[in-house]
Amino acid sequence: MRRVLLPMVAGASRRIRWLAGRWAVRGLSTASDAAKDTTKLAGFEFSTPNFSLDGGVDMGADDIVKDLVTSPVTSLDFLRDMYGPWLVLTEDLQGELFIDHDRMVYLRPANGLGFGVGRMEVADSGPAGTAFSLQLESYTYSVTSVMTPYAPLALDVTGQLKRVESSSGEYATFSLVATWRKKDGTSGKFNAAKLSPWDPATSAKPWEPKAELQRIFQEVFPKPLVLTSHLRRSQAAREANGAGLPHMSLEPYQVGDVPGLYYIPDYVSEEEEQQILQTVRDTPKELKTQLHKRTVQEWGCVMCEECNKSFVSDWNMPPWVAACNDMLLHDGIFTPSTFPNSVRVHEYQVGEGIGAHCDGPIYFPLVSVLSINSPCVMFFYARREPYMQPMEHYNDTFRFDTGIAVEKPVQCVVMEPRSLLLFRGDAYYYHPHGTSDREVDDLSPEVAGKVVNRHLLKDPSITEVRKSYRVSITTRNLLPRCNHQPTRAEYAMKRSWYVYNHLPVPEPLVTPAPMPPPLPFSAGPTAASTPPTTATTATRTTTSTGRMQEDKSNSVAALMNENSGGNFSELEKSWMPYSPNKVLLCNRWARSVS
Repeated sequence: MRRVLLPMVAGASRRIRWLAGRWAVRGLSTASDAAKDTTKLAGFEFSTPNFSLDGGVDMGADDIVKDLVTSPVTSLDFLRDMYGPWLVLTEDLQGELFIDHDRMVYLRPANGLGFGVGRMEVADSGPAGTAFSLQLESYTYSVTSVMTPYAPLALDVTGQLKRVESSSGEYATFSLVATWRKKDGTSGKFNAAKLSPWDPATSAKPWEPKAELQRIFQEVFPKPLVLTSHLRRSQAAREANGAGLPHMSLEPYQVGDVPGLYYIPDYVSEEEEQQILQTVRDTPKELKTQLHKRTVQEWGCVMCEECNKSFVSDWNMPPWVAACNDMLLHDGIFTPSTFPNSVRVHEYQVGEGIGAHCDGPIYFPLVSVLSINSPCVMFFYARREPYMQPMEHYNDTFRFDTGIAVEKPVQCVVMEPRSLLLFRGDAYYYHPHGTSDREVDDLSPEVAGKVVNRHLLKDPSITEVRKSYRVSITTRNLLPRCNHQPTRAEYAMKRSWYVYNHLPVPEPLVTPAPMPPPLPFSAGPTAASTPPTTATTATRTTTSTGRMQEDKSNSVAALMNENSGGNFSELEKSWMPYSPNKVLLCNRWARSVS
């Protein structure tokens, strides 16, 4: 009979021992090693904080299938039954879903690097069962990716919560049996199984900004930056378009022949521009770095404390920088999983600039450039392949008399004060960009190429740009090259989720989770051990995200029928024991045994 590997967690077997913060097995057979290879072929490449591929025990898949019994969940305590890590497997996602006590959901991928964030809503339980909905956005990429995806993956998931247990009652857990849908109308099956038993006391403490550093920021930047342009834009869009989430439409601002290039005039007001300008000028010189032909402040990322080989997100930013980030999120330019985490504040004197370059593979392929005080010209050059050595992209920023900078641009964008320039996708990866170190830029076609945003300029017939002191705020998402310290990104994604969805940011953002009621180890969350649901503990339908229907109860039967039926494939059987309670998460497993 075919054998498979069973990773374990705390308390699941006498054959396991505590090792490096998670359970591992003392010895593996050849068959178990083969099962590990099978799981990796199915997409699982890395361990996650609560799931490990490092160890296992032999177990027959067919025996596990026969032993499983599923039933509807007719009463539910969210904190006890939902809070914690879940193993997820879909066509696009493999890894750990962590459902937090406040119903925020975080993806920790096992098939590469990246992050995901979303929110779950659960309908009131009834005799027919319990329905749930999940909005999830994720951005993942392989460890060695030179070119990462152009956009995040957004899923709307609806389905049923199931109770899964052995016929003997020896083990039990829950599963999510659902259908995912994308904006393009495509859909597929979504399955997840809770990693039970799970001890919240062993979970990593959520990351939070350093209080002392925030206090210092308040002293250094005592005057808050008040930005309201984005609020006025969204209000106008709401009045014009009616209901819906009024993110800014970029279509009217697309310019040029290079795909992915946008120019937005007057993105901030004159008053907001003066606030930003004064804040930058008043910033202590100790927080600035003098580079060749530019001065820069860097905010948003730090070196990973675990591996010291990759940058990771850091929300220890001055409040005025966070306010600028919030504006971009509110307008939908950045999203919760591709949140702004790298902000460079450049100051350029007359005779300074930044050499023509591509930003390279270390960022999500989107850049926003907010211009303050002086006009400037951003030149774009002919398409070329990225360097094999990423550091060469950075070295190009200091070259004005050699390399790309001496070539003729194919097009250019005149950046007026208060404007926002965006470039993404092909424009990001393949077309170098830069500003000259000249005091005056000639806009004749033989020198500058075509000016592609004349129709959006205050003076469409402009022939030259005379520069003075200029501030440029360049915002991006820096991609980590390790999967350590996920709670750093999860803090930022949670905050970004609220801002992106035009919801008030909770204060405090991070709250300690109450300890769920203890469960007998042997039984797990079975019907016998589940206390009655009260008005206090029952899950409630909410409209906090603006998308959850007020009552999912009527759709329970339809969802159950939609997700029923099907048989196990051999690959699916190999996944059966890949859960601490011998319960598998894989395609169709939950609905196949319902």
